[in-house]
Order: sequence, then C-alpha cells, then structure tokens
Amino acid sequence: MYNSAPQYRRIGPHSTISCCRTSYEEALAIHRYIYIRYKNHSWNSFSYEFNTHKRKGDTSFILKETLDRSQIQLDCTSEGSTHYCPNYGKIEQDEKQRQQEEERRRLERLEREQRIQQELDRESELSRRKLSRATERLREKQSFRGHEKHHERTQVLQQQIEDDAAAIEWNEVIIVEEKFKDLLLKYQIAEDKEIQHYQIWSRIKILLNELAVQYCRENNLSLWSQFTFDQAVRYNELSLTEKLTVLEASLQFIMHSSTEDAKDDEDQPLGWEKKYDFFLGLVEQLHATSPTLAEHILLNVLDTISELSPQSRDILGQMLFNRIWTPTEIMLLLCRSPAINCHQLDSVLHTAQTYHLDCILVISALMNENPLNFLLEQIKNDKEKDADTIVKELHEANCPEKVLVLLKDVLRYMESELPKLGTKEQITELKGKIRSLNFTNLDINLLKDVLIGMSIAVQECSTIITKDDMKIEGYFPRLTQLASLLLLLLTENKGCLLEIGTGEGKSCILAMFATILAIRGTKVDIVTSSPVLALRDQEEWKKFFEMFGVTSSVVPPRNSSAYSPEEQEERLKDAYRQQIVYGTVGAFAADTLKQEFERRATRGKRQFELVIVDEVDYMTLDNGVQVTFLSHESSGFRHVEQVLSNIWTMISSCQPIEMLETGEVKWATRIQHFHKATTAAIMGLETSENFSANEILLPGVTLGFYTHEDIEMIHQAESKKENEGDGNEDRMSTALSEVMKKLGVLQQYDLLGIFEEVLENTVVFKCYSLENKKAKCFEAQEKQGDLKVEMLLLEGGLACEIMSEKLLIDATVSTIKSSIKFSDNLQTAKQSNNFIIIPVFLKSYVENQLPVFVKNALKAVEMTRGREYMIDTSPAAERDIANSQDRDKYNAVIPVDFKASGVLEKNKKWGNGLQQFLEFKHQLAISPLSNVTNYLSNFHYFKRYLSGRGIFGVSGTLGGKADQDFLAKHYKATSYIVPAHRHKRVVELPVIQVKGGNHQWIQTICETSWKVAERGQVVLVICEDVKTADELRYKTQHKSRFKDEGQT
Repeated sequence: MYNSAPQYRRIGPHSTISCCRTSYEEALAIHRYIYIRYKNHSWNSFSYEFNTHKRKGDTSFILKETLDRSQIQLDCTSEGSTHYCPNYGKIEQDEKQRQQEEERRRLERLEREQRIQQELDRESELSRRKLSRATERLREKQSFRGHEKHHERTQVLQQQIEDDAAAIEWNEVIIVEEKFKDLLLKYQIAEDKEIQHYQIWSRIKILLNELAVQYCRENNLSLWSQFTFDQAVRYNELSLTEKLTVLEASLQFIMHSSTEDAKDDEDQPLGWEKKYDFFLGLVEQLHATSPTLAEHILLNVLDTISELSPQSRDILGQMLFNRIWTPTEIMLLLCRSPAINCHQLDSVLHTAQTYHLDCILVISALMNENPLNFLLEQIKNDKEKDADTIVKELHEANCPEKVLVLLKDVLRYMESELPKLGTKEQITELKGKIRSLNFTNLDINLLKDVLIGMSIAVQECSTIITKDDMKIEGYFPRLTQLASLLLLLLTENKGCLLEIGTGEGKSCILAMFATILAIRGTKVDIVTSSPVLALRDQEEWKKFFEMFGVTSSVVPPRNSSAYSPEEQEERLKDAYRQQIVYGTVGAFAADTLKQEFERRATRGKRQFELVIVDEVDYMTLDNGVQVTFLSHESSGFRHVEQVLSNIWTMISSCQPIEMLETGEVKWATRIQHFHKATTAAIMGLETSENFSANEILLPGVTLGFYTHEDIEMIHQAESKKENEGDGNEDRMSTALSEVMKKLGVLQQYDLLGIFEEVLENTVVFKCYSLENKKAKCFEAQEKQGDLKVEMLLLEGGLACEIMSEKLLIDATVSTIKSSIKFSDNLQTAKQSNNFIIIPVFLKSYVENQLPVFVKNALKAVEMTRGREYMIDTSPAAERDIANSQDRDKYNAVIPVDFKASGVLEKNKKWGNGLQQFLEFKHQLAISPLSNVTNYLSNFHYFKRYLSGRGIFGVSGTLGGKADQDFLAKHYKATSYIVPAHRHKRVVELPVIQVKGGNHQWIQTICETSWKVAERGQVVLVICEDVKTADELRYKTQHKSRFKDEGQT
C-alpha cells in the first residue's frame, strides 16, 4: 500500500485468500492507493484508488472467491465498486491435480505396455531361440559345403526340368505305343526282341523302312525308296502321331496291293512310273482318314517328282483336300503333264478348282491350243438353279410334300414369266390383291400375281439413276428368295425359321414378307443383330415400303444423341407408331421395360403382334439367356467408389499366368524383390520387430551369391530411408537393385530351400520359373507343410506369389474388410483415420458385393482395349462437344459386342464395378455406380409374340438338332433349310498351324494375304476383335518394314 503520507495502523485480523475483513484508520485525508499481489504474480493484480476526504467513517476492503472459485473479488465498503483478478491459487491447485492425474495415467499406461511386452517376449522367446539356433547351424553347415550344395541343387533342378519336359511328351508316347502294339497285332507282325527295347519313334521308322524295301522287291524296283520316301514326305518334320498314321496307311496300301494281281504295263497311263504307285496309294489311304496330312504329303511329293509351279502345286493340294479330285486323278494329270506344253496351267487349274471341273475335261483342255478359252466356253452356260432343282433340294431337306407341290407350280411359273416382264404393275391394285389372299383356301393364281407384283417392285426399288442420268436396271428376286418368301407365308404353325446362306439376299426376303404382313394390317418388329444393320436395312428398303404406302422406322431413331431427352422420348414414340420397326433385341427389350416398369409410354399402344428375327442365333439356348438390364444411378453409391479405388490399387498389379503342366490359369501378384515378395507371401501386411526380410538374404553370403558389403549396403540404405524419409528412396532402390541382379532363378530357389529348413518345413515353397510366358514347376514331387506358398522366381532378383483366383479374391476381400468402418461404429472423428468410412445403409450391399467387385477387378485386368471394349466419346457428351477440340477429355469406356456383331454399344455400361475398374485402368473420369432395377431375357421377350401372330426368322445357320428342337419346342416354329441359288463354288483351305507365337502368326497371315493378292484375288481377313484387325492392317500396309522386323 502506497500514499503521499503513509500514516496507517492496522485494525482487525488479516487473511490472504478466504473471505476477510481489514480496517484502516485514516491519519491523513489524502488520495489513497491500494495494491494487492498474489505471491510472485504481477505486482498490480489488484489496484484501487479512493478519496478519503469525501468519506466519513471507516473504509473496509473485502477479498473473497467467486462462487465458481475462478476469480478473486475485491469489494470496497465506502465506494461500492468491485474489482476482479484470476484466482491464481485455484489455477495452481488445478494444474497440480492435472499433472498428478496425467502422471498417474502415464504410469498406468507404461505399466500396461510393459506387461504386454513381457507377454510378447515370453511368447516369442522360444521362436527367437529356435531361429537363432537354426541360423547358426545353417551357417556352420553352409561354411563347409556351401558351393557344393549350390552345384548339387543346380544339377538336381536341371534334372527335374528335363523330367518335367519329358512328362509333357510322355502322354503322346504312351498313346502312340498302345496304338503301335494294336497295329502289330492287327497285321500279325512280329518284332525282334532287340528292337522292342528301342524308342517308339525308332521302332516305327524301322518297320516303315522294311515295308518300303519289301514293296520295292515285290515290284522289281531299285532300293531308292529309303532316301526318296523320306525326302518326298519330309518324314522328319512329322510329329510322332503323324508318323504312326503314315505307317498305318503304308501297311494298308502294301497289304492291299499284295493281294491283287500286278497290273500290266499296258494298263498304266502314258508316262506312268511304277514308283508313283507307292505315293499314290499312301495319299489315297490318308485321304480317307486324314485329309490335312494327305494334302501335306501330296505337296511334298509334288515338290520331289514334278516340276509344277508353286501355285499349281497349291491348287492341286486344295482340290485334294476339298475332294474335287481324287489322288488318282491328280497323279493322272502329272503323268500327262510331260506331253502337255502349256504356260497357262496355273490359270487352267484355278478355273477347274473354282467350277469343280472334271479331271478328264481339264486334260482335254490342256491338249487344246487355247485351254483356258476352251474351259470358259464349257462353263459359260453355268446358270442359277432352276425351279425343279430347288424343289428337289428342298425335298431332300425334308420339306413337306404339300408345300413342295405348291412351290413347284409357283416357281415354274415365276421362272418362265419374270424374264418377260417389262411394265410396272399398279401398286394400288397389288395392295388389294395382297389383302384378298386367303392362306386357308389359297388362290394360286392370285398368289402368282402377288409375287409378280412384288418382284417388279423390288426391281423398281433397286434401279439406280447415276449422276449422268444413266439408268441401271434393278434386279428381280431369285427363285430361291421367292421360295423362302413362300415358306414364310404358307407356314401352318405360329412361326417359321429358315436357314439361308450368306449372300442369298435375306434382307430382301424379309422386306417383301414384312410388306405383305403390314398391308394385311399386322404391326411387324424386325430384330437385327446390330443397330448398324437396322439402320442400313431400313434405309435400303424404305423406298420399297413407301411404294405400298407402308411406314417404317428404326429404334432408337437416327442421331438420337443430338436431341434433348424430351425430344428423344417423343421421336421414340413416333417410331413405334410405324407399321414396320427395325431394331436390336436389346433396344426392343429396353423400351418394353421402360414402358412396363417406369410407366413411360415408349411403345404406346403397340402390341407384340409379329416379330421377324434376322439372325436366329439370338433365340437359341446359348443366347436366349442373355438379359437386357435397366439400371439407375444413385448418389449414395458415390461412397462405394473409395472401396473400388482400394480394390484396384491391390489388384491392378496382378497378372494372369498359365501353368505349363496343367494349363490352369492362376494369378501372379505384384512383382517385388525376391526377399520382399517372400516375406509378403508369408506375413502379408503384418510386420515383426523380431524378423527382417533381409535375413532371407544372409545365407547367400555363405553360398557366394554376394558379399557382406552388399548386405551392409542394403542395411545402410534402409536405415537412411527410415531416418531421412522418402528423399533417400532412389538411393536405396539403386543399391538394392545392384545386389538383386546377382540373384538368378536358381539362387533364389536355393535361398528358399534354406528358409524352409529355418522354418522347420512349417512353410513349404512350391517354386516356378517362367518359360514361354508360362509358369513351369521346379519340383517333381509335392512337399508337405502347414502352409503352402507358390512363388514365381524371375531373373534380376525379382519374384512374386502365385495364387488361384479364389484365394486371391478371398485375400483381397479380407484385406479390404479390415480397412472399412461403417458409420454406426464410429465414436470419435479420430477413429476414421486410415479407414474407409461407409454409411451404415450400404453395409449389407458392400459386404455382399465385395467378392463380386474383386472378381470384376480381375476381369478388368484381363480385358483388352480394342477387343471387349473401346475408348470413345460418351453418348451424353457427343451433343455438347461435337465441334470441340477437347473431345479426348470426354472419353469413356464403350463395350463392344465382339462375340457377335462387333459393334460399339454406346448405350450400355457394365455393372458391379467393372465399368469403373476399366475407367481406373485408363485414368478416365469415374462414372457413377448404378443399380439394376429390372431386366428381361431374350427368351422371354420373344415368347411374348406367341400370343400374337408368332415368330419368324432367318439365319446363316440354325444350329444342330438340339438347337432346332429347342426352337420348335419353345417358339412353336418350323425350321427349313433353303438351298443356295447357285452350286457351291467355295474352296476350303487346310488349316495352317503356326508355331512361334503371336509375331509368327501375324507374319504368316500377312505372307498368305500378299501371296493371294499378288495373284489378283481379293483378300478378306476376318478378325475376332478390333485390336487384331488394326494390327494386321498396319502390318499388311507396311510390307517391307514388317519383313525387316521379322529378321531382327
């Protein structure tokens, strides 16, 4: 307390903190100041000024705590004002209690951790001692025989690899040996005991040589056969099975020829040599059982005994393969060839092959001065099949007799009358005749008039006016097309299905049939195999329909993506109001689902009256189960995208790999350095303070794989990484890679063997190496252990684990589940750290779908761009960015129907995460997940038409008997096979088996294409997918460059 004249005396007791009262007697009436300080805190915790000359009586000051004890309160009785300061005592007391509480909790936590550590130490003590003893024991053992063991293991491994390779061929050897024994018994042939111990290929060759010698002796031929035979058939290039086939054919020919009287020389063709009999007989025997091998041997024989050009030899081989000529006819031509001096032989043989001409006719032509013109004169009258031939072939195809009688009458009439027609029939009159047709009591003359009118309309529709106003007359329907139309019209069942070959005019048949039905008041749906064909056919026959006043459309309408959703809906409704509608089964089924489940009047009042299916394959058992889905996006599924992202992070580094021995396809996980991959295979994502992955490498020092300095360098690099963070990662990777380069496959195999011994065979490693991109097993025998791990060992010290698809899915699901927390289990925000947080309403969905998601992630890894899918502009963005320079930003994954039509299905997306995984794969914008709400299979969609007029269709093939029975049973449809309009001119070529991988396969296709194109023929290469087509197009267009690549 300070003042100008401090004259005070204290009155009453004194207390510092608790409520107290202190009085002071004033000695001098001047301004007074009171200062109060708590311990060593600020000197003016309280400061108070008061004027004494204005006051009477005593002035008292009261110090007390506030009710919550947070502050100290100073009251003055004379002036009534109150001052406050923090309650430092209370603050210090609280701080002391807090520190004591924290210390208590810290001690409790430390004690608990010590107990846990002690328990862990006790549990792992035995394991540490075991590991230490095993390591010391192995080091001592390896110090004496380290290198010896390495060489021993190498020899054993090489022997096992050779044994595995032998086992692959052993199955063929066993089969051939059994057949060889049966052959000896059949022909009662006895082998020498010594020969019986030879290898099977040697036994076959010895017997074949003896047969050749026997044949030469019996026919008074010199022993030329050994060399000539081997050279002619290229015996050494044949497989073991083919060698046995040649032996059996030789036996059959020689045994058969020995039972017949020898032919006189007079009976032999001019120029014939006796030695040709053996080759002729061999090829004839093989021709019946193995035409491919017969063609192969014939070409080899022609190379040896004739001077034909390569093209002529190829044509003769193809004629033999297609059974156009017999081996005898081919050999007859060869015998006549020395007397034939013809530079047009290649063209003559090509013509004979194309028109299936008789051998005698060709030989006669070769004797002519101009053989090619002679043959062309003979075939110029080759025409389409007449009515009688068509009816005859339909009869052979089991067409009903009642229908055949009518067909014969109508087709004969059309055959004679169509060429005479030159004026256009009045369409209005024709429409009346069509409506008057009564198929129950048919008027044949009226039907003939209708067909005549339809034929004229087809010709008018197909007539072309060029830019120069030149008129090119159209075509009349062929008799086979009219026969198909009659079969569709005259069916007595709910439907009719026709098998019509490619190029026979199916779209014309369907257009005429649909027009007749539409004129008679039936709404017709035409199902095509792709939207491209739907657009093409509707555009092509629109003029034909309009000639009869019939309306037509296609669904979805053209350029639908250029319109707003409301406009698209209105255009779709208008399309379904037309009499004939083209579309795919997917489009029709989707619009049906929209109307029935979403209450959108897309089809309006259109009923399922009659459907015409172009390509009946969509109705068969295999394709009938295909389903059209409708799905809807939901904002709640955005939470699932982080699950998909984590799955893709784990799965994207996996690759499928085929097992060499079994052909089974398994999965190779992420490729890592050998010791890291081994540790991950055993421990997964867990870590242990008692074990380091580097310990797996330690025995390699004793074995001489690397030095102690190498191991020390790895330790230092890892320790620096831990201390310095990611900045030292490149240095560590470089150091580790240098050491790992010293570890080959065999060295890794040795280290895993040592690691097995350390673990006392509780873990067994089954090791594989990479051979021709397949995994080849090291061990011939299976090992037994508690845990079996399959490892793929690679060069450069790299390795990875091999897992079956099921194991990989289960492991991934388990890992993802451990990283997910649902919102109902979260108490604090800190619990969400390092976890994927999913709303609880998605819990059941996510848990059920996890295995499906992982399986689809694996499928996304296997799928190939340009095969199952393409990357193109999404339909939703096409309207807005038509002229944008940033079109690539709007790319999307578009499914491809590569198994059937090969078209881009822009209105479809894959479900269950597959679409999103492909977008992850190509780093595209992630589309929202959708949920399937309803679906309709092809089978049930087509069955809806059975309540109307039925199901009709055409196809290149109706399948086998099982498929036709299925169609008849479920769709009530009769099936017929319609003959082609001309005789078959197709020549099938033998299959070329290519060895050497994809590059050699591409090269063979290109060389074959160039060879055929150089002869002036057009080459059509049909590929399974877009990727292969693009690759082949590039290679064929860069001929010289491809050849250079093939040489490197």
